[in-house]
Amino acid sequence: MSQNSPASIPEQELIAALDAALKRKDQQAFLRALKPIVKEQGGFAGVARETALNRTALYRMLSSANDAKLSTLLALLPSLGMRLSMKRITKSKGPSI
Repeated sequence: MSQNSPASIPEQELIAALDAALKRKDQQAFLRALKPIVKEQGGFAGVARETALNRTALYRMLSSANDAKLSTLLALLPSLGMRLSMKRITKSKGPSI
């Protein structure tokens, strides 16, 4: 990903918006924050070809109140140079994983 998206939003701001949306459990904000990244990475048609996802479904997922499937996100994120990762937010009282 380059330093600036087509909307001139610095990459670190886009990443921060994604992270903040996840922390707030705001799925719609998370999906909206992916939209400029998709546009930068070849647009909806290019990303759809790369991921074998339907272009129209991809656009709708990032533009409306539809729920995104985890499987769709797992297909989409690598094409954007991203991945989901897990991090413990509180200490576990049980056995460690």
